[in-house]
Amino acid sequence: MASSSSSRRRLLCGPEDPSVLYLQRQHVSNNIWAGVETEDVRYRRYEGIIWDVLAVIDEMGFGGILRCGQPKDIDHHLITALIERWKPETHTFHFSVGEATVTLEDVEVLRGLKVDGDALTSYIPTKDVNYWIQLSLDYLGFIPDTVELKQMVWKQTSLSNQLRIELSDEHDQYIYVQRARVYCLLLLGGLMIPNASGNKIPFFYLQFCMDVERYSSYS
Repeated sequence: MASSSSSRRRLLCGPEDPSVLYLQRQHVSNNIWAGVETEDVRYRRYEGIIWDVLAVIDEMGFGGILRCGQPKDIDHHLITALIERWKPETHTFHFSVGEATVTLEDVEVLRGLKVDGDALTSYIPTKDVNYWIQLSLDYLGFIPDTVELKQMVWKQTSLSNQLRIELSDEHDQYIYVQRARVYCLLLLGGLMIPNASGNKIPFFYLQFCMDVERYSSYS
């Protein structure tokens, strides 16, 4: 009798119309009903920035999202619960009281990011290796390795390694600007719009942060 009751409860836990939420069987929320434990989602963060670099990041319009990643009390259980209720088919959270979603206005308020202005596109001006070597050296202060040049991407570890180089108040301003670009690339390609690998940031992002003042005008 108990087994029959449990079976009926599991049948009722899914969507009423499976033609809409067609990914439900692969959704993480199925683990709850199957009794499978899932690990809490860990929040990514970047920290340890000196004031001169932070001022440039603010000018580039990424100060808000950077501060969101600073050390703070994070409720990983809450984040995990929200992910379990997110439906990619409808781009909404499914709560017992109804559906809800994040709007562009929410992003602008919470992250401090612009939701209007020129859009970023994936256009790559050239695949010439020498062009990207010089561009990376001039605007980031280092040269990508051979594998990165071949794939036209930076590894997050390569960019993160640049952050381990200590800076002081005696450096020229362009050094702080280079460091700020590295942070913005990590925030954009590693935190906001990560690719499937989770460790590769496309070269084409650099063309948008070459001009510090214009960078904040993009959506």
